[in-house]
Formats: sequence, structure tokens, C-alpha cells
Amino acid sequence: MSKNAKTGTKTMTVRLDEGTYGEFMEVLDGLGLDFTSAVRAFVKQTVRERGLPFRPTLDAGGGGDDEPRR
Repeated sequence: MSKNAKTGTKTMTVRLDEGTYGEFMEVLDGLGLDFTSAVRAFVKQTVRERGLPFRPTLDAGGGGDDEPRR
């Protein structure tokens, strides 16, 4: 992570496979968000909740097109 001395902000690098990145960007486009705004929202919500803003699970079956979200 690097720090911008003028703005006091940090720069992060995220590595994703192309398929996941493409799907993520499609979702964000539909929501009218860019990558930076989505990550910033995730970080702020994590800080606000003092934990992940979703319940981590090993259940790989949730969230498909034919299943309602929990």
C-alpha cells in the first residue's frame, strides 16, 4: 500500500482473475458504481460494523439464480 502525501489517502492493489473481475464490473455497472466506489463502500461498512458486512459461509449453494438470497 502506498500513501499519497497530499491527500492523506492510501492506494491499494487488488488482484482478481479476469472472469471474476468481468462479472463484478457488470454488477457494478448495473448499480451505477465504479470499482473504487464499491471497494470504498465495502471498507466503510466493514469499519462501521467492526466485521465483514456479510456472513461468511462455506455453503457454496447459496445465491444462485434459482435460489433466493439470504
